[in-house]
Amino acid sequence: MKPIQWRRSWAGRYLRHVPRIKQLRGTFLHRILGERFFDPRLWRWDRHGTALGLAIGAFFSVLPFPLQSIPAALMAVWFRVNVPAALVGCWITNPFTFAFFIYAQLKIGSLLLGRPSLAEQMQALWDRLTFWELVREAPGIWGVLMLGGIVVGAMLAVACYFAVVLGYDVTLRMLARSRERRRGVRS
Repeated sequence: MKPIQWRRSWAGRYLRHVPRIKQLRGTFLHRILGERFFDPRLWRWDRHGTALGLAIGAFFSVLPFPLQSIPAALMAVWFRVNVPAALVGCWITNPFTFAFFIYAQLKIGSLLLGRPSLAEQMQALWDRLTFWELVREAPGIWGVLMLGGIVVGAMLAVACYFAVVLGYDVTLRMLARSRERRRGVRS
């Protein structure tokens, strides 16, 4: 496809606003990350790079701290995999899936640390509910969340990696069949 053709397509309306390499040279990101930032592997949509980038983003998406996209993008640059896929992977946790992941993190973290379940912890807190008791218990809950987040993130990253690798192959086959059908109709 010639450059003028993709600019006229539905994706071209959005892709024309993506900055080019010559526009990014000398910027803040270039000064921090250096020439590694312009490595073509960081922006290419291939099977391995996309799958690993999404897995990195999925791992960081469930960790209980804000701005997960920053460490996900930095790890993608470090491992030289697809940065946009890592950023998309951070969207796995959203307002609709957040409660499920927090519950799974608390359950798995409590299990691994040998602590009582969350329901039992909340009942114990309600029995002696003062502000200072709640503040004293909070670090323990963060430890449980972090350990559970690491385990859930690792499992989610492995699942995302294999799903993208398999989905990539299926998508390529579907595109090839579609292309063959279109060629058959035109003939």
